[in-house]
Amino acid sequence: MQRYALLFGLATIGGTLLNSVGYFGLLLVLCVSSFLWVLWRRFGRHSTVSAPAPASVLVLLILGLSWGHGWVFWQLQHRLPSSLDKTDVRLEMVVRDVSPGERWQRLTVKVLPGSEQGEGGIPPLRQLMLNYYQTEPELQVGDRLMADVRVKAIRGFSNGLAFDYEAWMLRQNMDARGYIRHLVHRTPALAGEDDRPLREGWLRQQQLAVSDAAWPWVAGLVFGEQGAFTPDQWQLTQQTGTLHLLVVSGLHMGMLSGLVVVFVSLCQRLLAVFSGVTGFLFFRFRVSSPLWVARLSIHKGLDDGRSALRVKAALVMLSGAGYLYLAGAGVALQRSFIMLVALVLIVLFARRLSPMAGLSYAFAVILAVSPLIYTGAGFGFSMVAVGGLLAVMSGRKTTWVTLLWLPQWVVFVCLLPVMLWWGQSVSLVSLLCNAIAIPLVGMLLLPLALLTAVFPGMWWESALIELGAIFWQFLQYSVALPAPVLRWQPVELLLVWACLLVLLNMGARPVVGGLAMLAALVLMFSGPAPTADRVVLLDVGQGQALVVTAREPHTRDASTMVIDTGPRFSDRFDAGKAMVAPVLRRLGVTSIDHLVISHSDLDHSGGWNGLLGAGMAVQQQWYGQAGVVDRVIPEAANRVLGCHQSDNWVREHERFSFRFLTILESHRKADNDASCVVQFRWHGRVWLIPGDIGKRAERALVSRYGKSLTSDVLVAAHHGSRSSSSRVFLNAVDASEIWISAGFNNRFGHPHHDVLDRMAAKGSVVRITAIEGAVGMATNGQVTMARHGWAPPWRQQ
Repeated sequence: MQRYALLFGLATIGGTLLNSVGYFGLLLVLCVSSFLWVLWRRFGRHSTVSAPAPASVLVLLILGLSWGHGWVFWQLQHRLPSSLDKTDVRLEMVVRDVSPGERWQRLTVKVLPGSEQGEGGIPPLRQLMLNYYQTEPELQVGDRLMADVRVKAIRGFSNGLAFDYEAWMLRQNMDARGYIRHLVHRTPALAGEDDRPLREGWLRQQQLAVSDAAWPWVAGLVFGEQGAFTPDQWQLTQQTGTLHLLVVSGLHMGMLSGLVVVFVSLCQRLLAVFSGVTGFLFFRFRVSSPLWVARLSIHKGLDDGRSALRVKAALVMLSGAGYLYLAGAGVALQRSFIMLVALVLIVLFARRLSPMAGLSYAFAVILAVSPLIYTGAGFGFSMVAVGGLLAVMSGRKTTWVTLLWLPQWVVFVCLLPVMLWWGQSVSLVSLLCNAIAIPLVGMLLLPLALLTAVFPGMWWESALIELGAIFWQFLQYSVALPAPVLRWQPVELLLVWACLLVLLNMGARPVVGGLAMLAALVLMFSGPAPTADRVVLLDVGQGQALVVTAREPHTRDASTMVIDTGPRFSDRFDAGKAMVAPVLRRLGVTSIDHLVISHSDLDHSGGWNGLLGAGMAVQQQWYGQAGVVDRVIPEAANRVLGCHQSDNWVREHERFSFRFLTILESHRKADNDASCVVQFRWHGRVWLIPGDIGKRAERALVSRYGKSLTSDVLVAAHHGSRSSSSRVFLNAVDASEIWISAGFNNRFGHPHHDVLDRMAAKGSVVRITAIEGAVGMATNGQVTMARHGWAPPWRQQ
């Protein structure tokens, strides 16, 4: 049965990855194979030979494939296609969640049946993520709205990174995003009208009762509010490998279940004492019969161990369900609750079941509930960590000293490739941090937060505040320790590491396996990952970010230049942290030699804070508007050089050199015309990146530099705006490749069709990030595009 569960889960994953043609083709092959097997078993020469029939295997494969494919197909029938992006529709909705901003409100709404859908091919939308660019009226959960909405298609950035935005939105049952253009009518929520207001109302009530210092722990650990902790605190936990402690998940569900089991066991002991006392009183003093009957009932229940086990199981599941509701029912917590229920049922109904079998059943059940959950980081972290612990710790006799270090080491070793794949830094400090922080959070902070949530204002609230301060001080101290940090390794080495773990579990000698893993760890931590020479224009939406890496000949040292950091979308999300830094790590980069911020517009400079906050050290910064540098990067005002001072070539090595083409001050009165214009030579090819300059600045460059503007690749100015890329400038540059960084269906209409016509007339190959995704070039001149090649069926093109 264990293998069947694993097979069903893998088949479900396969079904989600198949388009309709692939699904029906594979289904036909399986059905024909099953039919041929039946014929061979019935009429074949060896029909009398007893052999395990694969009928059950084929049935499970068909069921898993059908369920995975059918689930994705059903979700896509409700999702707004990219061809209907920016469609206006009037909808009747119920507010499910509200996140207030500085000048807007972010809403999650449920679309009610009967709304004006179906016109123009709009699918039956179910749930939307909307912005309301008004602060009044302040919307509440449960409000019923009639509004004119501009719906936008869910379409993620494509940079070859692990996180899949479109799959994440499908898992959240989000069919579209957009904003409210006009609020026609609002009906305020009534008390008790929906389940969600009960939780929200209690949350607000508890916030008033709990002190401000203790509230972040109560809101974060008990109610699952991600905004309870500050961005700096989230970044600190990410740097120390303790991020999982603040995300309400399996640790918190397991801790709560353990507390319930301990409480029930304590009650059993008290009842046993009561039974003994009443028995003594009956025989000694002949007390009344009702007390004796109660004693007999309790004694009988205590003797029936199966009944006591069922009581514990029921209370564990009920408390888990209650905690799931209070904590907001996040995806990680849903997964943990499913695993908890599976474990409880296995304990109740299975006589002999290996721990790995239980994990296999949980694997199948979780995928049956949410077939795309494997696209999230939490699924991989949970399965790999639990699987590693079960494989190593099951049946092992351990002392309390071993328990202090062995589980941490097993989790660290098993999760290392998973963490690197998801772009998380790995440090040996995280071992120390987790060894101390896990018991601190699980055994002290979480119980104290639960007590404070239920009974605020008691002595444990002060204890929660003090221990919380100790937790943050400990992390601050740990992150400052001088320890090597592993940010990325090639996929090939990660696969070798995974094979070592499998071989060790299959029976390889522990000494040999341990030494091999230790040697691999020393190699990975002793030096930087090999840097790949690439030029990549990232897909950052309506903005721009370009990365250049070039290794020095005969060394592992590399020169790295980043030109612009992309836009900032909100206080918590910007392209620098979410896209530029992960792409740099994938290329093996740990520090940036030259960071160029072309000018102050947020679509070019908005990701600066996120990029540096992600741990990327910068050696030198260049800025197109040195006079207003404080407006964007105030901390670095004294370390920034202007890029209009000199146009001399800066030679890093024979494979990479660059210069800034200067524009006279009389021609750069506008912000856009003050952009840095970068020209660099990379592996024998010349590139030109002119920022957001307009036609006036382009004419000035042509007049000053003439034929020296000639380049192999041009990144179009101002995202292909009509105000740039003049015919004179395009002729002077004479680029065979023109790359344009622009957002999908952006409100500016970039790139303009007149500009595309001029480029086509020039004979240049035009590549647009909104269509192609991230565009990159290798040292041999081969161009790759992230949206080309195979794509899962949910990917919007």
